[in-house]
Amino acid sequence: MTKRLLLMALLCCAVNQLSGQVMIRRTAAGAAEDLYCSSIITQTNYDANTCSGNIDEDPDTPDGAGSCPGAACMNAVDDGVATVLRLAMSDPASGDPTGTQTFRVWGWQSDEGGSGEPSITIGVRETGDGADDATCSAALINSPTGQMWTCDWAASVLETANGSAVEAYITCTKAGGGPNENTCDIDTVEWVKN
Repeated sequence: MTKRLLLMALLCCAVNQLSGQVMIRRTAAGAAEDLYCSSIITQTNYDANTCSGNIDEDPDTPDGAGSCPGAACMNAVDDGVATVLRLAMSDPASGDPTGTQTFRVWGWQSDEGGSGEPSITIGVRETGDGADDATCSAALINSPTGQMWTCDWAASVLETANGSAVEAYITCTKAGGGPNENTCDIDTVEWVKN
């Protein structure tokens, strides 16, 4: 009985050890697989330059606005400057992506006292691309404590069918003026691979 349960657990889940953090990926046949940032390719106006411990956790259990600034998120250095974040995503372990894919991003306004509502745009790129393969419309960032943005895109836009070249490209505008400027802090980025 114990061997049977262990075998079932191994078939259902793959464990990824990443800097002492264990993440469970859903990898049963036909199920979604949760993938996170493997490296930061480019970042503008953020204080962190590694994924591990900053933006590589489940957006359903984010660190939260109280943990930033600090090592738990991508904190905007200057609220008056737009931000850019280009991330290499982990390679899928359960087959090629098919159908609708989703990026889920959790973040908030960078300045609780800021009067402007900046916007966020999320796109999918592939290694070496200079432009988005797909882009989701800009959405307002109207929470100083945290909100979720999602970006659905079709696997058919990928040139590398197995998903090993997928990158998330996230930009946040600057809003407001004077001492009330605002952009965004990012807590977590996830690719729900189908």
